Amino acid sequence: MGLEKKEDWYKLFILLIISIFLLVFIHEMGHYVVAKHYDLNPKIHIGSLGTYNSVAYVTHDIPPNVQINRKIALAGNYAVLSMGLLCIIYLFYKSNKMNSLGMVFVTWLLLYIIISLMLAYNPMIYPQGSDLWQLIELN
Repeated sequence: MGLEKKEDWYKLFILLIISIFLLVFIHEMGHYVVAKHYDLNPKIHIGSLGTYNSVAYVTHDIPPNVQINRKIALAGNYAVLSMGLLCIIYLFYKSNKMNSLGMVFVTWLLLYIIISLMLAYNPMIYPQGSDLWQLIELN
């Protein structure tokens, strides 16, 4: 199956939309798991364009020290980076057996991960309250 037919492009578009929401969820779960590890009562908020102007975010109690807050702030990006590494491994082992739709999807997923991680540390793009700003305030 290639990308010659119109239906294949629709399938790819749906896969891309689902993958964006999946990556946002994985990112927020990274924050959640670390905050939960330190018993900070984390809560995931999904479907809100509230405080941080994002689709999802995690709130938690105030960490007892700066090191724990730094770990929580970085955990989301590390979770997404781990997903990117899994995509690279998958491409390496399955590239000769994948159809063109799968190849395009996994390559796009990897590019999305790389770009989102690059943007995550650009203070001109991300608003105050984002992971980057938390790290800046901690230093």
